[in-house]
Amino acid sequence: MINKIKKKLFDHKTAIFIFIFFAVYNILIVEKAEIPAIDEITYTYHIVDYTIGFCTKLLPGAIYNFLFPTTDAVVVNIYFFVLYHIFLVAVSLLLEKLLKDTPENSRMFVLILIMFFITGPSTFSGHIYRFGMLDTYWLFFTVLFVVFLKNKYLKWAVPVFFVLALLIHVSALVSFIPFFALLVLLEASKKEKADKGTMAIFAVSVVVALGAGLYFVVNESDNIVLSRDAFLKLLEERNISEWESYKTYYDYSIYRTSYLDEETNMGAGFSDNGGLLALLSPLIIQIKETFAAYSSMDSYFEDSFRSVALSLPVIIFLYMYAVSSLKESRNNPVRWFTWLCTLFLLPLVFISGILCSPDITRWFSHSVITLFIVVLYDIYSTGAEKLQKYLHWVRLQNIPVLTVYFLLYMSYTVDPYC
Repeated sequence: MINKIKKKLFDHKTAIFIFIFFAVYNILIVEKAEIPAIDEITYTYHIVDYTIGFCTKLLPGAIYNFLFPTTDAVVVNIYFFVLYHIFLVAVSLLLEKLLKDTPENSRMFVLILIMFFITGPSTFSGHIYRFGMLDTYWLFFTVLFVVFLKNKYLKWAVPVFFVLALLIHVSALVSFIPFFALLVLLEASKKEKADKGTMAIFAVSVVVALGAGLYFVVNESDNIVLSRDAFLKLLEERNISEWESYKTYYDYSIYRTSYLDEETNMGAGFSDNGGLLALLSPLIIQIKETFAAYSSMDSYFEDSFRSVALSLPVIIFLYMYAVSSLKESRNNPVRWFTWLCTLFLLPLVFISGILCSPDITRWFSHSVITLFIVVLYDIYSTGAEKLQKYLHWVRLQNIPVLTVYFLLYMSYTVDPYC
């Protein structure tokens, strides 16, 4: 039995190394020698549920409250800590598989890519900086999504993840749903003739996502069953922590109270005329609120600029890979279309995100990590032979420059919230 365990551990020594590096990096670099823990904001995400009504932004709390009878902050913290580290184990195993399936002459380059993927200001670190935030559940679902998509039986359940992404937040329509769709298309286009079954999954997923997204845009405010006063009372009842009840986020996102001026009801500006104007009014009001918030921010812009600047070489490589893949896919229409759309993924996620939220670094992180995963997924699915053209970057004379850049990149982390 002991020998079997030893053999199993040895077989997964790469995943163990990645996981340990992840954990140590999170504690020493991101948290400055502290254990990651929830705060008053992320705690609140886990104590609300569909008691408020059938709205987006409530799924993580609904999952927690279904599993546990108490909203004690200590229990919430332990729950999310365990959940996040199960997620890290899964990510480590997936990255190990990518590395093992890479030809030996390209393995060092893929390992370097992995190290840039798991560190730095624009991928995972923000999810440790704000431990327990809603957005992290998008990453949890991404791991499950990849596992399901690669399985010939489970892949038929993939459309469910498009809906789950929306239940985290309706902004998935311009971020994780396009990202999921690109992964499905990549899977469908591995061969010159697109797989009909996977294309059917793509079509159903897109229709379901658009339908669910439209439903929540139109009906979410009507689905609220608690008044604002009843909601605040619920928060007080469920708050078993050292913090005062944090009401700002749900006050804003559910009850449309301005987070800049708590006396202002943003919902009062919604159009009652119906039609397209009624759909666009909430978006216009949210954009105005975001730009009003920008006018009061100073140092956060500096942090955002540094995050973008440090990530730029990585982004340039990802785009070089995408453009190269686009050129090589002329005889495969679905794959060509997928890479064409991939070129627009980062600006779509980033620009649409910062129009509606002042959390610049958070949306920049989403835009980078989704593009990064598309590239890594393609390297795994189609083989790493095309990486040969980039191997000169890791020749002996380039190692010092690459090392200095990596140390700067990995050591800089930012708060995803403004």
